[in-house]
Amino acid sequence: MARKVSQCSKNLLGAITYTRIKSVVETARLRNEDPVAVLMALRR
Repeated sequence: MARKVSQCSKNLLGAITYTRIKSVVETARLRNEDPVAVLMALRR
């Protein structure tokens, strides 16, 4: 039997983390920037 885990939202911390990452990725796309590069820059 397969379990459904949707975007790490099985708990509150996972849901918050997912929405923050999703927001950064979508903003980067709207600015025609590389989402991975933006996430890596934020990690530093």
